[in-house]
Amino acid sequence: MKSLTKYTIWLLMPALLLIAGCVDDTFDNIHSGKYPDGETLITAKLSFDPYASQELESRAVPGKNMDRLDDLCVVAYDLDGNLLEGFPVEITKEKHNLEVKSEPRGDDDTSQGPTAEKNTIHATFNLKMPHGQFYVYGVANLGRYQGENRVSTTYQQLSEGGEFAQAVKKRTTFLNANTSWDNDNWRNNCEMLGYFCNSTEKGRPSTGSETNNRTVSVNGPDVILHSWLRRCASKVTIDFDGSGLRENIYIYIKRATIHDIPDSCNLGGVNAAKSTADLISNKNSDYRPSTGDYISYGEGTDYTQWPKISKGSPYIMENKVRKDFHAENADALFLYENMQGNSLDERNKEQLPAEDGTVIGADETKDNMPNGSYIEVEAFYNMSSNEQVSAGTIRYRFMLGKDVLKNFDVERNHHYKLTLCIRGNGNDVDWHIEYNEHSGFEIRNPYYVSYLYNHDSTLRFRYTPPEGKTVKSLTAEIIGNNWWPDDEKSSYSESAMKEQLPFVEGSDPLNPDSYTRNKYPASNADGLGGRTKFLGNGFLSLRATNKPILKLTDTWESSTTWTTVEEGKYMNDRYFYGVSKESNGIDRSKRTYYFDGTVDNTNTGREHYEVVHENGSLRFNIPVFTRAKNLVKASGYTGNNPYEGSSRSAYVKITVTLSDNSTAYEILRVKQVSRITNPKGIYRRSGNNDNFHVTLLDLGGDNSTTFSSFNSDGPWMAEVIGDHNFITLNGKSTIKGSTDTPIDFNVIFNKMNRDNKVRNAIIRVRYHNYSCVHLIFVRQGYSSQALEPGGTEWHTCNLIHKNLEASDPRDEGSLFKFGNLDNAIDVINNKYDKEWINVTPWFFKAPTSYKISDPTDLTGTKFLSPEKKWSDFKGVATGFAGTDVARISDIENLYNADNMNQGFGILYADGAVAPQYTTADAYGYCRHDAKTLREKRGMMGIFVYYWDSSVESTNNTSNASNNTRNMFFPIGRSGYGHRRNVDEIGGAGTLRYSCGRVREFSPGVEWRGLFHDLYKRRGAIYWSQTIQTATGVDGKDDIHEKAIGLDMNFFNLDVNVLDDVNVFKEGGSGPDDACFVRYVGKQTIE
Repeated sequence: MKSLTKYTIWLLMPALLLIAGCVDDTFDNIHSGKYPDGETLITAKLSFDPYASQELESRAVPGKNMDRLDDLCVVAYDLDGNLLEGFPVEITKEKHNLEVKSEPRGDDDTSQGPTAEKNTIHATFNLKMPHGQFYVYGVANLGRYQGENRVSTTYQQLSEGGEFAQAVKKRTTFLNANTSWDNDNWRNNCEMLGYFCNSTEKGRPSTGSETNNRTVSVNGPDVILHSWLRRCASKVTIDFDGSGLRENIYIYIKRATIHDIPDSCNLGGVNAAKSTADLISNKNSDYRPSTGDYISYGEGTDYTQWPKISKGSPYIMENKVRKDFHAENADALFLYENMQGNSLDERNKEQLPAEDGTVIGADETKDNMPNGSYIEVEAFYNMSSNEQVSAGTIRYRFMLGKDVLKNFDVERNHHYKLTLCIRGNGNDVDWHIEYNEHSGFEIRNPYYVSYLYNHDSTLRFRYTPPEGKTVKSLTAEIIGNNWWPDDEKSSYSESAMKEQLPFVEGSDPLNPDSYTRNKYPASNADGLGGRTKFLGNGFLSLRATNKPILKLTDTWESSTTWTTVEEGKYMNDRYFYGVSKESNGIDRSKRTYYFDGTVDNTNTGREHYEVVHENGSLRFNIPVFTRAKNLVKASGYTGNNPYEGSSRSAYVKITVTLSDNSTAYEILRVKQVSRITNPKGIYRRSGNNDNFHVTLLDLGGDNSTTFSSFNSDGPWMAEVIGDHNFITLNGKSTIKGSTDTPIDFNVIFNKMNRDNKVRNAIIRVRYHNYSCVHLIFVRQGYSSQALEPGGTEWHTCNLIHKNLEASDPRDEGSLFKFGNLDNAIDVINNKYDKEWINVTPWFFKAPTSYKISDPTDLTGTKFLSPEKKWSDFKGVATGFAGTDVARISDIENLYNADNMNQGFGILYADGAVAPQYTTADAYGYCRHDAKTLREKRGMMGIFVYYWDSSVESTNNTSNASNNTRNMFFPIGRSGYGHRRNVDEIGGAGTLRYSCGRVREFSPGVEWRGLFHDLYKRRGAIYWSQTIQTATGVDGKDDIHEKAIGLDMNFFNLDVNVLDDVNVFKEGGSGPDDACFVRYVGKQTIE
């Protein structure tokens, strides 16, 4: 690895002094070399760029702050070096007609190299001088400050009693006089000096002390003298470039400091520290805001809040553009000139690998330049990859000079632009990198797991035992497992959360020694004595999830012993802790990992863990798992994160047992990332090969109306699984993205597919270092298809009225009362007008009448007249007998058949080419809208898909043709695919998904935390053809004798059959709720 530092040196523009003289017209031989008696009136000019007034809130000095002209004096000497009578002279407006303005500068105006300043001081003044040949100097800013108050001037410092009163009497002593660096007040470090020359010799300004020997001749009229004032100090600015880093590496920048700077500087001679005694180390524990000894990039102790760079985001940005750290007024570090010359070694500043594996120069102190000056950048290093885990403070050091190889000259009046280009692992031995891996745990907090249920992730960390000790074993234990969201602004039951806290409220879960756990009493009759309560309701497990749905019988031997109020709070704990019979005795909260030769039969398959020995350290890769989709349907808990815009957290205590039986532990926070729904599906009709630009978007929270992209914490990848023949991703079947970049790619449809076949695929996206998964369902062709082998063929779109199905899968169709196809409640009715945020029970209200879709209109855009009231039409108890409406057996297969799964999110179809960023557009597809508006819009809903994992893992081909087959069930642009006949708040016909709840649960049902606000959560109900007996998701003990439809809860991901009592009028007198309808059977759509 070679972390190249880009190093540019710019010359700071000196201030320009112009002196023009007038002499008596009687002198005929102008500039003849003769110097008559008398005096010449001289006019001088000085330019600088006035900087904007700025409070020094930053802990560094803005780069323009030293570009100041507090005052100005002129000093003149005869050829013997004696101070001329009447000098020094303080230049003022009143006495010398001083005029100041700003003047642009170019590269030709510098002593060497391109200019770093666009404007500098340009001033004029009048001054009388005798005729003759002299050494003339301009000197500025020698006055002293206390705080912001100037207590002396340059003239006072040069006059009797001043610091330079003796030195100024002779030219040699004046030029060699030393100024002192003030480490507490940068205003005292702005000294400037320049020599004058005749205009015919203007050239460039001085590059060193030898040009201070030049003289001026005053011997005729119109004599013009020039002078360039050069600062004694130079400045350094620092930028950062992480484009050469490897993946999974973050560098969080804290600050830059400058060290070993000269404590003094010759006013006019070459300045170089002679020994370390001449240097100011600046090794402070608390750097001061009043000096230029450091630049602060990140404030506070939380490094995650500091600016960071990575491979995918290699630069520090400001307002979406790369921040210009080298701008003229950027925060800078300052130092006096320190000319240390070249090293004899042509590449002394680099540390290069030797053939024997050592590093050349690794043991050198300051590159063998003890009196040189250097920059140090302090940062926090974080790496978590499959091969290595490491974290800690890191320091990058660079010796200043005019190149990156051998020069150590810091010349006055220069702007040194240093770009730290960090490459490779970022902590390898390079120019001067200090990074020591200490004993103990090296852990990246937090870790991420997928928002999806039944998915794997890997915790990666390293442990280095204390010297002389070895590690015997490692144990992981879940000590916190939240079902509630991290974002307090999300809607959830606070009382349920407080009751189910695994520790005393207000305790820090990252410090288990600081709280008392909420445990079951030792006498607990259900085998839970001494265990932490309610961890089984959370999303994380240390053992593989082998059931997509956890049934009541999995947690309890018999449902007759269970009461929904008390035992319901901890029924999931019995399975989680391995107490119930169906748990097979597996404790999912705790696991021990062996690496001392102990046989571990669990270390296989999905539960395989890895321990790697690395130079005295142990690197661990241990798997963790998100749990089942339903953790007992009646409880509402789920292994899938139901919250958009908020993560959920679990806490894992990692304990190592050492060779002397002592232990050490660390707490890992595992975050289940917020649920991603946009986009979730891309559909195209046969022959439509329009591409789609995917960007994964995150909703801001329950009450947000906008989506935004996010960056992957680590590299990401996307791959096509299923049919590879009709789509590619940026032209490939698999693509990858870098650390800290948005998940962004193009889905390209094969332009040759015009044969009316139905094609299916899934795009599997892995992000956050591949630890989180998002699925996007893709389909081309709207003809009917069976999902599972030998299954029923389902139509693709919902029913609009009895003679018309929708032509777009986003179209929710109409709502129908049971068995009544003659009165289709058109989609135009099925949306609330108000913005749907901060929802309360009183948001829900039924309309007074409804537009009914005209069954003779095959465009789906006309209505019957007049509108109808809710009571004008009824349901039919016999249902849809004799029609193609899906039967209960068809519905059962959507959740109970082998390899059937569900996904929840937003579908885009024909005309849409990218996901939408507002909820109005992402949810709002409606066939009555203008074409340009409706085509771009999406629709919320549930995808049902077939996925036989053995096809991918074992090359099994028996069910390969059905793998990834999918279809979509919209829940409506309102999110409520159901109208209630009885609703005590909204009235008959209220548009609401919930069949029972119209307000929050009252206290006393904290065991159902995710049902707390079911009244406002989204979902839909689809009618079955007739009422029939069905088996629910809980299996053989979950028999529904009067099942009437398909219940799809979008929030907690529950898909199940629905009993008639939920949707029939109170008292069982009539089936008058309204729901969606979907047909089954063979259908060909071209």
